[in-house]
Amino acid sequence: MAVSSIFQSISIGRLGLMSCILLVTSLVVAQERSIGQLGQQNLYYDREWDFEMTLHSNGFSAGLNWGENKTYYKTAFWHVDLGFIRHNREYRQSNNPPLSGLGESSKAFVYGKQNNLYILRAGRGLRYLFGEKSREKGVRVSFQGELGPSIGFLRPYYLRVFSNDVQGGLTDIKYSESTETEFLDRNQIFGGTGLANGWNELSLRPGIHGRIGTQFEWSQQDNGISMADFGILFDYFFTEVPIMIIDENQSLFINVYLALRLGKKS
Repeated sequence: MAVSSIFQSISIGRLGLMSCILLVTSLVVAQERSIGQLGQQNLYYDREWDFEMTLHSNGFSAGLNWGENKTYYKTAFWHVDLGFIRHNREYRQSNNPPLSGLGESSKAFVYGKQNNLYILRAGRGLRYLFGEKSREKGVRVSFQGELGPSIGFLRPYYLRVFSNDVQGGLTDIKYSESTETEFLDRNQIFGGTGLANGWNELSLRPGIHGRIGTQFEWSQQDNGISMADFGILFDYFFTEVPIMIIDENQSLFINVYLALRLGKKS
């Protein structure tokens, strides 16, 4: 009986030791898994900046964003960009008139246009993180809204036309009451002048702008920003913007935009 009791005690002791070993092992494995999961999460950064190129349904722009992370899920940012807005009835065309003796080729032009519209925007916004991504792969999804002032710059649109004076040849003109007949006569239009004229004749149109969009970030680096931004952009000017002569002008421009943004976090 004594010997049997000793063997039973030894067996119970072994079982207890094995149980302790299994418990410790499971705790170590669980801790390693927890550390691994934490290592896969994105690191937290205080600040960020990025450069963006934007195409929208009536133009384009290039700009900068820089922000401060208020919490892990909320970022306050500043935005500034410079862009170009077209009228939705603009159509480029070419007359291709005879070129004998002129010594140059005609350029495409927009019939009935009197001004080019450039815009400088500055805004303040908030971005909210909706969907996290892992450290090495996945997509980070955010939503943002922005509002701020803007300034429109109107540059007179010039055409190259056949001159009516005795010397003939070509001359560059902009739209006015005195040039209206030549400016709108398709038979006299040789072509456009490109970016050569009108920079010393800029006029201003103040306004406001805003945009709401969704961002999809896929950067493989914790401190990198590679992002596509898709949403709706509006520009409102306090007075009507005279872009076209023969079509109705407007003060409100609403566009769908797509932006590519690249930058860093710190």
